[in-house]
Amino acid sequence: MRRTRNMRPNIVSEAGLPTRMSQWWESIPFLTSAVVVVCGIIYLVCLLVGYDSFAEVCFLPSAVVSRFQVYRVYTSILFHGSLLHVLFNMMALVPMGSELERIMGSVRLLYVIILLATSNAIFHVLIALLVAHNPFHTYDYLMNECAIGFSGVLFSMIVIETSLSGAQSRRLAI
Repeated sequence: MRRTRNMRPNIVSEAGLPTRMSQWWESIPFLTSAVVVVCGIIYLVCLLVGYDSFAEVCFLPSAVVSRFQVYRVYTSILFHGSLLHVLFNMMALVPMGSELERIMGSVRLLYVIILLATSNAIFHVLIALLVAHNPFHTYDYLMNECAIGFSGVLFSMIVIETSLSGAQSRRLAI
């Protein structure tokens, strides 16, 4: 079969950047894109209003233990300290969250994210308490360490994704 000169080649290869970005964004499952949008909007609002003191929303073990401010477990994962912080966290979330959401579904992934945030916070508090009440040398620094970002959940998601894939190890291509 002969191709005439007036026929267009593959339409996909001719698509412009806005079309390709739109197709890419539409391929991201709902919950993953919602987390990206929420974290991005929170960062932009903080940037526009000049909010850079995260003392009220960060995960602070001393506040969680002494004043029972459990909301910090969940607010801390939505706030980020810099553009690179939110950008890299969301760039890591999109492929991993998309894959896990396709495997588990949106509702299960939401439960998993809540469970991971909770378990990460519990381990953080336990380690901070162990270090602070060490009988050999007390070290209160970890109890007063303010933590923000989605990184803890992301690292936990890496473990889940690796175990679901059946891989014995994971390599990072840099």
